[in-house]
Amino acid sequence: MKNSEERNKKIKLPHSTNYKIKHEVFKEKEKFENALIESEERFSLMADTAPIMVWISGADKQFFYFNKMWLSFTGRSILDELGNGWLENMHPDDVNTFLKAYNVAFKRKKNFEIEFRLKRKDGKFRWIFTRGVTRFLPNDDFAGFLGTAIDITDRKQTEDALRASEEKYRSVVQNVREVIFTTDDAGIFTFLNPFWNDLTGYDIKSCIGKPLFSYFHLEDKKKFTDQFVSIIYKKKSYSLFESRIKTKQGDYKWVEINARITFDGNLNITGISGTINDIHEKKLAHEQLIKAKEKAEESDRLKSAFLAQVSHEIRTPTNIILGYNSLIKEKLQEVNNLNLSKEFDTIDASSRRLLRTIDLILNMSMVQSGTYEIINEKFDLEKLLTDLVMEFKPIAEEKKIKLNYKNISRNSFIFADKYTLTQAFQNLIDNAVKYTNKGFVEIISEDTPKKISVKIIDTGIGISSSYLPKLFQPFTQEEIGYSRKFDGNGLGLALTKKYLEINNAGITVKSIKGKGTTFTVLMNRNNSTEVK
Repeated sequence: MKNSEERNKKIKLPHSTNYKIKHEVFKEKEKFENALIESEERFSLMADTAPIMVWISGADKQFFYFNKMWLSFTGRSILDELGNGWLENMHPDDVNTFLKAYNVAFKRKKNFEIEFRLKRKDGKFRWIFTRGVTRFLPNDDFAGFLGTAIDITDRKQTEDALRASEEKYRSVVQNVREVIFTTDDAGIFTFLNPFWNDLTGYDIKSCIGKPLFSYFHLEDKKKFTDQFVSIIYKKKSYSLFESRIKTKQGDYKWVEINARITFDGNLNITGISGTINDIHEKKLAHEQLIKAKEKAEESDRLKSAFLAQVSHEIRTPTNIILGYNSLIKEKLQEVNNLNLSKEFDTIDASSRRLLRTIDLILNMSMVQSGTYEIINEKFDLEKLLTDLVMEFKPIAEEKKIKLNYKNISRNSFIFADKYTLTQAFQNLIDNAVKYTNKGFVEIISEDTPKKISVKIIDTGIGISSSYLPKLFQPFTQEEIGYSRKFDGNGLGLALTKKYLEINNAGITVKSIKGKGTTFTVLMNRNNSTEVK
């Protein structure tokens, strides 16, 4: 009190004035404190209603505030989190990294950002991104950090998936064995993958910024232009063509280009993208194959010409032999009355066998080389088969076997190549009679829903199951060598199958060794002509 009075004396203020000042100071202090409380309440309200997590740390580095969003996320109380208690919920692998970044920022009094994993109330760790902003008092003393935190787990997973996808794409692009390229709207290279160097020998960096067209053969540039113009005018969606690409060594390689013109949202051309595949070896092989095919075709033509010449040279003297054989036979019988019929018949049979062999070889050559001229016509299949049966009747009767033909089809008219079809059935009936020593040979023609069926059934020697797969191969026989019991050159059935293929017909066979064989010829119904 005494000191107060002394101060009053020194200041020389009246007692009433001193009281008034004290009152004003008290009112200002109370107003300031109320404003501070109101400000803190306003901040707390804003922080608790914010859609993000908020925290505050002090000048002692300790954390003294966490908003409701934070507490709701972690499922912990404010008392659990205060100080450094909240670090108990951080993933153990992230604690040291966080504290190091936090302490460095605290020492430097600088803002900081960091990611870490924080345990959610369901026990799962979620990735959190937090940003700490420095706080200062009115006197510029450092007061700690005000921080925000958001859950970035979904974003981070998306980024990780995108990164993995990009790495996978990059790996594919870098290692694929074809060139992947892009250009701008002027055709200038903007991207090339490493296979460009493998294909051309050029360094990629030296090629970026250069025109795509400058690396291709001059003769192919028009092809390039035509292809891309057709895309621009939407005649097709992409371009696929072959061209020659220049290598660093100065030679050219054949490549296949698959490219599209790229457009922006306003349909303006932005460039070209696509792939370039190395087809050089395949192209060379194809060219060699074409040359080999042409050579083979030429060989076939020469072979056909040779066979035709041989056929003529053999056929002509053989016909003369047949003619003179018959004449000599008659003369000798008239003059000497000698019975040489058997010998002359042998000469006649051998000569005819020679002519048949020549015909078979020549016909096979024509069929295989594709030089046979097909002449389709409408004819009666029943009449054709009847005539053939009559032709072979004498041979069958001589062997004392029955040869019959039965037609149970409603319509036997067909449209086909008559010569080849006649030859096919002639070969089949000839074989059936030749290889049957007792029993019968029967030919049956009938209708099926979509085809005409002709069966040639015999009770002959049959065919072994092991030989059946080779039955239609040229120059093959079940018995070979000088010990075989039957004549033949192994061309008959091979040629028969070719004849039937010419007429869009198929053939199947069933056989039991020692019991007989059944050949079935099936001709498509659409090859027939309905007759009303």
